[in-house]
Amino acid sequence: MAAFTNPIVEVSTDEDVTGYGEVNIVEGITSDTPTTAIEIVENYIGHEIIGKDAFDIEKIAEIMDENVRGNWSAKTGIEYALWDAIGKYLEQPVYNLLGGKYVNRIEVDYTLSMNTPSKMAEMALEMMKYGYKTFVVKVGLSNELDVARLAAVRKAVGPDVKLRLDVNEAYTVDKAIKMIKAFEKYDPEAVEQPLPSWDIKGMARVARAVDTPISADEGNSSPQAALQLIENEAVDILNIKPPYHGGLWNSKKVASIAYSAGVPIIVGGVLQFEISRQASRHFAISTKMANAGYAHEGPGPASQALTGNVTKHVISYEDVRQWGGFVELTDEPGLGFELDWSQVEKHSKSTA
Repeated sequence: MAAFTNPIVEVSTDEDVTGYGEVNIVEGITSDTPTTAIEIVENYIGHEIIGKDAFDIEKIAEIMDENVRGNWSAKTGIEYALWDAIGKYLEQPVYNLLGGKYVNRIEVDYTLSMNTPSKMAEMALEMMKYGYKTFVVKVGLSNELDVARLAAVRKAVGPDVKLRLDVNEAYTVDKAIKMIKAFEKYDPEAVEQPLPSWDIKGMARVARAVDTPISADEGNSSPQAALQLIENEAVDILNIKPPYHGGLWNSKKVASIAYSAGVPIIVGGVLQFEISRQASRHFAISTKMANAGYAHEGPGPASQALTGNVTKHVISYEDVRQWGGFVELTDEPGLGFELDWSQVEKHSKSTA
């Protein structure tokens, strides 16, 4: 991937308050592409919500669902923009509209993209200099090499750093059990989405067979899916990515289900600019089950290499170092960012 391709959504109100959101595109994973997202926002959803009260998030979410099935990233772009506008109008940060601060700062992790074992170990050592105490190790393509990746990273970082494995749906039930038992020698904190998203019964079999906690990411696609995962005892942790749920409101619903079952959550990240990362921070800082001892990727600086962004201020690795492996939020209204229009214009593509 040469660049992020995330459209920015602008919502204007009669009170001359404007909110901005971001559509998170991961081609091949999300159901949205830049072209389809723009088409959906402009021609299938936008005209249906013009004239509605921006405060009516629940009703607007229902209207969006009635007009378009799925396409959660496109809907998230609108929902983020609504929260941003509401917060600006009330002169309140969005976390105050979501329940207030449960904590004052959020621990973040760093994702180690799949590479040779030595290069992944080198990257972990480099990022430890910035205060990271949890790393997500990508695995799933080669049995022996996957074990070697985890072993190399564990040897490099020592016993006190937490290592979480992300399989991205790559295993079968039997392979997952075999591989996780091999991984357990290196004390993984959790294993994320070892099976395809639809295989809830298989996830339950894996969870019963291994000692390591199992997390659901792609399988945690809705409040209903979260409930089924928990009822089937298929997960120990839920990874919530707000763009996969249509935004912050539905993510809060999933978090409530997790709270009712005593299941901790991780706030995951996708390919996102600072707009969405700010939204993830507001969600994490205001949600109890997001503060149960696990670090988060979504609220932190991008683990992917970014040479630019679209906001004037971006929380950086240096900020993580300063805050000791955590990130903090200001009390700026809305989602708490200001667009850098020079960057927006520089990186924009014509859709004509």
